[in-house]
Amino acid sequence: MIFPTYSESAARYALRTLPRLSMDEYAEFIEELLAHADPVKIARQKAIEKQIKTPFSFKPESKGT
Repeated sequence: MIFPTYSESAARYALRTLPRLSMDEYAEFIEELLAHADPVKIARQKAIEKQIKTPFSFKPESKGT
């Protein structure tokens, strides 16, 4: 798989323009998201996640197998 690469200037621009949150602000943001989450969608997602037998891994497969 080929992942996109970003130039150094694009990375610097992202650092300057991305929003910055304190831990308290981030926790408040997450609490707000969870307060408005759809319980049906949450239950559906949890059921899908329980079906996962092998978690995702970055380990490359050996070529001999």
